[in-house]
Amino acid sequence: MEQETKLTFPARFNLFDMVSVKPYKSSPEYNEANRRFQIAAKAQKTAKLVVNIILWLALAAFLLYLYFTGHTFLVWVAGIVGAIICGIISSANSPGNVSTDLSTLKEDEETCKKIIDELRSNLFTESRYIYSWRKALIYNNSGFAYMSFDEALLVIYNRCNLKEIRWYEVEGRSYGDQYDFVQHGNSVSMVYKGMGYNKETRIEVYTDYMEYPVIKFNVPATNDFIEQIKIAGSILS
Repeated sequence: MEQETKLTFPARFNLFDMVSVKPYKSSPEYNEANRRFQIAAKAQKTAKLVVNIILWLALAAFLLYLYFTGHTFLVWVAGIVGAIICGIISSANSPGNVSTDLSTLKEDEETCKKIIDELRSNLFTESRYIYSWRKALIYNNSGFAYMSFDEALLVIYNRCNLKEIRWYEVEGRSYGDQYDFVQHGNSVSMVYKGMGYNKETRIEVYTDYMEYPVIKFNVPATNDFIEQIKIAGSILS
């Protein structure tokens, strides 16, 4: 590991104090994009509110028409049915359903790759890395580092700080409801199985650095990632 910055490892740092790359959310481009997004979101919320008001006013006008034309019984029936329908439509068309958070997932992923490149260039020459969901384990023959973009965290270790690397399969992020199709004679019925989850591999790196003794993060449960983990173990052991 290069130590041209004269830092002592192991050590824990604010990630963005150690690299020149900054989060997209702190850039002028994000501020402008977010300003436009908030204007559009406000207009969409206003439009949804206006539509809901018109919907309920139309129902009220229809009920008044029935009342003044002597259709008293229909007033009750139409009122109940209309209120249910308007309630469902209003709920689906609620202004509260409009997102006011500008997604930066694509930009954050690009920023992470730039951060990894900078760390590999400045601190970890001839290094490899394992990356998933804005977290990374970077390593070479001299040491390793854990980066978490969302926590603005960087922990750098010497090779001698490693105690053990473990990995095992876990249920990962959900991807929606799952159903089974069951045959009944000439008919087929759909049976709900529950929420579906992608299988993932949990990486756990145990160290003797008491300020951050265990690194934990998930990667896709694929043979490629398993092979990367095994390579990391062989290089650092």
